[in-house]
Amino acid sequence: MLRLARCIRAHGVPGFPDPTTAPPASPPSGGLALGSGGMFLLVRDPQAPAFRRAAAACHFPLPH
Repeated sequence: MLRLARCIRAHGVPGFPDPTTAPPASPPSGGLALGSGGMFLLVRDPQAPAFRRAAAACHFPLPH
């Protein structure tokens, strides 16, 4: 997940956070928290064009 976060940042989303070991208390409105293997990523705006482009480049699975 850390590699994925770095990839997202390298592809145009400089503020994308590193994964955490605890789920966020409450994701922002419209955001989502994704977890796997005890790690969690917070996606603040999954519909933002810059995030969507970076996610595609990094093979990040986007919800529909």
